[in-house]
Amino acid sequence: MKLLCFVSLSIVFLSVLRAFSGLEHASLWTDELFTAYFADPKLANFDNLLARATEDGHPPGYYIILWTVLRLVDGEFVTVARGFSAITATIALVLVYLAPLPTVRWQARLVSLAVAVTSLNWWYFADEARSYGFVYCLVAIAILTGLRCRRSFSNNLPFAVWLSSLTVTSILTVFIHYYSILLSGAIFGVLLLSCTKWSQRVLVTCSGFAVLVFAVCLVIWHMPKIVVDVQNTWFEASVPFILEHIARGVNISGSPMVVAIFVLLMCLITILIVKSWDLASLKSTLTPDLSAGVLFLFSVIALTIVLGIIVSVLFVPVFSFRLFLIFAPILWVSVAYFMEWICRMISLRDTPPVLEITTTLALSTALIIVTAHNMIGSTPLKEPWKRSARYIASLDSCSSSKIPISWFEQKHFSEDDPERFYGFYLEPNAQREWLKIPRQQSNIASEMLALKNHVLRVAGDPETCPVLFWSIHFFKDERLAEMKTFLDETLKSNGHGEMWVEVLFSKKGSYSALMMLASESNSHLKSVCSPPNTDTVCQHWFES
Repeated sequence: MKLLCFVSLSIVFLSVLRAFSGLEHASLWTDELFTAYFADPKLANFDNLLARATEDGHPPGYYIILWTVLRLVDGEFVTVARGFSAITATIALVLVYLAPLPTVRWQARLVSLAVAVTSLNWWYFADEARSYGFVYCLVAIAILTGLRCRRSFSNNLPFAVWLSSLTVTSILTVFIHYYSILLSGAIFGVLLLSCTKWSQRVLVTCSGFAVLVFAVCLVIWHMPKIVVDVQNTWFEASVPFILEHIARGVNISGSPMVVAIFVLLMCLITILIVKSWDLASLKSTLTPDLSAGVLFLFSVIALTIVLGIIVSVLFVPVFSFRLFLIFAPILWVSVAYFMEWICRMISLRDTPPVLEITTTLALSTALIIVTAHNMIGSTPLKEPWKRSARYIASLDSCSSSKIPISWFEQKHFSEDDPERFYGFYLEPNAQREWLKIPRQQSNIASEMLALKNHVLRVAGDPETCPVLFWSIHFFKDERLAEMKTFLDETLKSNGHGEMWVEVLFSKKGSYSALMMLASESNSHLKSVCSPPNTDTVCQHWFES
């Protein structure tokens, strides 16, 4: 078991170190660019901040906190915002370690942290300039207090401090992310079922009702200020959509290999114990404190998912895989409980020593393989906002030209200005114009006609900016392929057969492309990708 603890501690250390390294290296992606807009440190005062932050569909709490940090800490937005997330995600690990009840040994807690940092919902989101790191902290506190409330109810111990702490934490979490309303409802609902006295039920009900009242008041105050039409977003209430996002949520919640090893070990150990001894030995390991803790944690997770589906079907579509990010700390704490059970079973009298060796080697190997895969072959696919913008900036003719881009089908913020996204990594230029092509395909005939005219104008003037179309995030691969076909046909059908479209910064599944006008004398691929290499700027997956 010492080997497993050493491996777990090393993996946690390396993962935290990675979260803080290279914060500026990767480009911000679309959601982080929203953060840059809503928490812009250039906003002069709190009133201006609040007016802008409430335009988003998320509650303004995270933007207020981040804006304050950005104003206090001198540094680039990317470094400070991502650094703040990395710090809070690391603090969340400490809270996850503390969350289980004292009956869970420290070795089991340490293994749970190793599983946490190898899961994609920590690996991908720990250093992202979004609210998840901060939410992880609050949810870890909520489950820490929730577990102690449940124990106090069962053992008739004082619980007022724990219940008050849970209530305050739940209210704070609602102010950061609306999904936490579902999670808070699940925690209070399961606690209510855990009560043994009417006095406990009354206090839990009052606490849960207080959180609900705050949440409803916040929503009523916030909804009129949101710019986007919340009834017309990418969320759906259909069964295929919900099942797809449940599958995606399960995928990011933990490595399939680590989960499989855990299940295999529990089955193997249980079978050996049942065959070797009577069931009394097995029951002695699954004490009420352990079984009740596991039941509490998984009941909260299941009820949160059910509430999310109910709200999506009956009120407004809100369910997505990101709900699994919100209750990720609960999953990590549950790993500690399962590991405690494994430790108890292999510690039974007359247990074959081979079981402890097998457990240590299997889990250590799985964690090492998953960590190596994450570090080497599972780098988050960041959208190439920065690299594509820098390539355009290197072309003198593009500094003050019109650039066709993909864009939202409706307003998502009051300015509705692509300069906040496509222009984030470009030098400011008041003369630059954007030709917006909405991602919704219906009723865009006028925009496509304007794009056609732009293509012909660029083809007729070799001195103008050669950008024909620039799309990050908004168009999926199929739509990008259709756009390239449209551009190629426009050139050929209008007497420009000697020219063609070259696609840069496009990798299948990245939903990104920079489409440039090219000719024999002016090939972007030849100038940038000579000799050919596997750099993302050179990858060309479209069929010719």
